[in-house]
Amino acid sequence: MPQQQHTTFLHIETTANHLRRRPWEIAMIQRVTDGHAPPVDREILIQITGVDLTDADFATLESNRFHKRHIEHRFDEDTAPAVWFPPAAPHPVMNLTHRDAMRRHAGALVDLVYQLTNTCEPGTVIAVPESDAATIVAAWTGGTNVVGLDPEFDLLTLSLMLDRHGYRPQPWNQHLTNIATEAAGWLRAKVFYATGFIAATAREFDVQTNAETMGGRLLGELTQLPRHTGRLAELCDVAAITDEETQTALGGARWIRRWWDAITPQQVNR
Repeated sequence: MPQQQHTTFLHIETTANHLRRRPWEIAMIQRVTDGHAPPVDREILIQITGVDLTDADFATLESNRFHKRHIEHRFDEDTAPAVWFPPAAPHPVMNLTHRDAMRRHAGALVDLVYQLTNTCEPGTVIAVPESDAATIVAAWTGGTNVVGLDPEFDLLTLSLMLDRHGYRPQPWNQHLTNIATEAAGWLRAKVFYATGFIAATAREFDVQTNAETMGGRLLGELTQLPRHTGRLAELCDVAAITDEETQTALGGARWIRRWWDAITPQQVNR
């Protein structure tokens, strides 16, 4: 029986860019495949309630529109629906220890969140305290292959959060996938193919003159650092991230998924 593989498209928004930053919005799209049936996608959007703003950077909060979008600050009735969870407050049940009670709470929370992803409107905010966010992140990312736009930044932030709440800091597969780096490699391969087999690929690249000249220009663009992610996505025929999606966790995760699907075509059930 084929083994299931889990990929998580992940993007977060934080209170700052320095090491004392805290996550306040986390989006994860989990893709499950067994090699036979079409992969199935499941997405979750978390906003952390009572987020610690002690070391927050105003410019970062302004950029990701924290005070307009965060569940505890927004006042726009047209924003996405939300489901609120109170902080865990386990009470002694029979002979359960505090640790056992917390584990029971964690298991119930994860099960409930999985149910909500099947029944709630897409984009529904799951509003939880950071301790419960850590529980959900640990469950959703455990053993998965994470694909992100800046996965090192995002996962360091989440590792620190997991550690604060007693979870293994890095439960995911250690070989992270940066979608921009992946795309640059994919484009290089297309250039080499184009310059070697001009007639077969001229239409793909819309080349009107000499394919080698085109290939040289594109290779130069790919090797020049830093690369512009918007330009890389454009070269991969991925539509630019919209103004509505910009600087939002779910918009970023969905854009990363679109980009991934563009360079690794496959049939997906959503």
